[in-house]
Amino acid sequence: MRPFRGRVFSDADTQCRGIEGVPVSDGLHVVRSDAEGCFELPGHDSARFISVHQPPDFAASCHFIRTDAAVASYDFAMRPKQRREHFSFVHISDTETAEMGDWLDELKDFVRDSQPAFIFHTGDLCYAGGIDWHSRNFTSATMGTPVYTSLGNHDLLAGDYGEQFFETRFGPVNYSFEEGNVLFVVTPMNHGDFEPSYSQARIFTWLQNLLALFPQKQPKIIFNHDLLTNGLNFDFSDGDDHSGSVIELSSCNLKAWLYGHWHSHFHKRHSPDGPISLGTAVVAKGGIDHSPAAFRVVDVDAEGDVRTQLRCSYVHRHITVVSPRQDHLPRGADGAFTVSVNAYHTPSPTVAVRCRIHSDTGWFDLKPRSAWNWSATWLPQDTTNTTTYTLTTEARLANGRTLTAHVEFTLTTAADPGTDTTDPDVATEWPNLLGNTGHDGGAARALPPPLHLHWVHNVGASIFMASPVVAQGRVFTATIDDGNAEDCAIIACDAVTGQQIWRYPTRNSVKNTIVYAAGTVIATDLHGFTYAVDAATGALRWQKDLDYDRLPGFVSGLVTDGESVYTGFGHSLQALDVADGSTRWRNDAWEGGEGSTPTMTLGGGVLVASSHWRGLYGHDAATGELLWQHTEHGLRFRDGTVTCRDDLFFLAAQNSLFILDPRSGEIVQQRQEEGSFHAASAPLITSDMFIVGTADRGVAAYSRDTM
Repeated sequence: MRPFRGRVFSDADTQCRGIEGVPVSDGLHVVRSDAEGCFELPGHDSARFISVHQPPDFAASCHFIRTDAAVASYDFAMRPKQRREHFSFVHISDTETAEMGDWLDELKDFVRDSQPAFIFHTGDLCYAGGIDWHSRNFTSATMGTPVYTSLGNHDLLAGDYGEQFFETRFGPVNYSFEEGNVLFVVTPMNHGDFEPSYSQARIFTWLQNLLALFPQKQPKIIFNHDLLTNGLNFDFSDGDDHSGSVIELSSCNLKAWLYGHWHSHFHKRHSPDGPISLGTAVVAKGGIDHSPAAFRVVDVDAEGDVRTQLRCSYVHRHITVVSPRQDHLPRGADGAFTVSVNAYHTPSPTVAVRCRIHSDTGWFDLKPRSAWNWSATWLPQDTTNTTTYTLTTEARLANGRTLTAHVEFTLTTAADPGTDTTDPDVATEWPNLLGNTGHDGGAARALPPPLHLHWVHNVGASIFMASPVVAQGRVFTATIDDGNAEDCAIIACDAVTGQQIWRYPTRNSVKNTIVYAAGTVIATDLHGFTYAVDAATGALRWQKDLDYDRLPGFVSGLVTDGESVYTGFGHSLQALDVADGSTRWRNDAWEGGEGSTPTMTLGGGVLVASSHWRGLYGHDAATGELLWQHTEHGLRFRDGTVTCRDDLFFLAAQNSLFILDPRSGEIVQQRQEEGSFHAASAPLITSDMFIVGTADRGVAAYSRDTM
């Protein structure tokens, strides 16, 4: 093997002076250029590229050159760039597309307005079509900022070796660069649809050689299509069995590991002083757990510490007045009205919102409450006459543009028909999704239309699928924070006034149904920690680590019969005693697949649970015994919750409706449709109808008898 020689030089002047100290690699060895910018690499049998490391104050138009016997010198021209101590970058993953979409234009607009240092795509461009499309449409030239890409499992294709086609479009699969004070390292997925040519040992040796050239205390961020570990220690092994040598990345000041693969948003701090991991769902389509389509913006400070925010895709100049509106005039005990406005534009954050209520006020500012919402209170000056008001609101974006909206509403001197002056009936408990364990509950009394908005209260963070439960005159919900995992909590509000009573912080986002039982609110977060919180005081009664320890995070909904609460997934699925959290039974019958967004259902003594990609499972609710499972008939994966009514299970999955016998799991009836039932809703079952949400036709109703 002949050595590879070359030079790194500055093209900022006519003398093309060499740049000293720039790392250069042949994919295994890493050396620094000398005082004249020259380097020599020993090479190795699998060397296909010579790549230059881009330091914080220089950039190369192309950071790699393919090896060729005809090339005598591998020369890299670099141009000076301004070093930024504090900067941001964008992370996306798993686009899996070969088609243009609005998400791409939105991302370009964000780059134009916010000027991030670079965009990083952590792989799964998806097969030859996706790789080729991205190489033409998702580049530094088309996006207006440097674009970097890593290799995903669906980017390993048939050929002489798995990464061959990817290399023709994007070059080497392992490389490095710097921005600010941070060393960024790109590593490839170690398995996929076809075998790669590289081994774990080779990537280990390259990484070891690279890190030897940089101070141990220098902050480091690593990109890979998958997460290295879900545990505490980020140990990069030289083999798949982890029995050999390891690089202790946590000791090398690893700040963050960014990945995709699981199609879900997830922020996790692995130990109090250790690195974080950041998983990002699909900017073009959203997540397998219904995570909204979004890209992640990562802010990095001089110490390499990161903070992030997710920018939701496909939201164009959205501004809506939540209240006050005609027939929806929530009013507090002091007579003040809640002014609530949602404002969002994907390419540019909202920085200020103000309102004017014509004939009554000048402009006044609203305060930010959560990612979309801004609010304030307004007390009318004239309450002696019937008055029609026009509310005008303006939202100013970071890019300098303004969004506007207008609504009209009328207040009367008497009890206004748009103001519900009677307190809500909160005597009836609503402890589960849709009221009960079968998810077929109904209102305790008739609610004649028109319905009115009684109060609105922003809890200070986003709510995902944590459908509220009601007890003790209180409304309980839970929040998510997939940006920094700081605003995750279980929250209690007064059911009559909407005022927040208490807030209990959780380790991570609570993404699905919470329950109430025996004076306790119970929720499970993405980590698989279950919290039982006193409904009256917000004090923790007990908590339990389910030993979930897997990706993606826990996303299924809980169900309770008042004595047991059912939570967990796969081998962590268990029935917990509501009183103390002790385990009554634990599932050992099935494992694998991915977390499923439906809420579990109880009916006929049977607990229904599910695994995405694997199946639908019926367990004896008392013992945990697996009674039946469905892995075919379109039940291998689904989004909607099972409803139990009249001793039957009703559900929708993929393109079919089903009625099942709870105890045997037998399919009593099935109707196949042309459309899609990939909607996260539970069927509404009446005496004669089967009503269900669809993914492509709105809400549909079928005859319960004939389907």
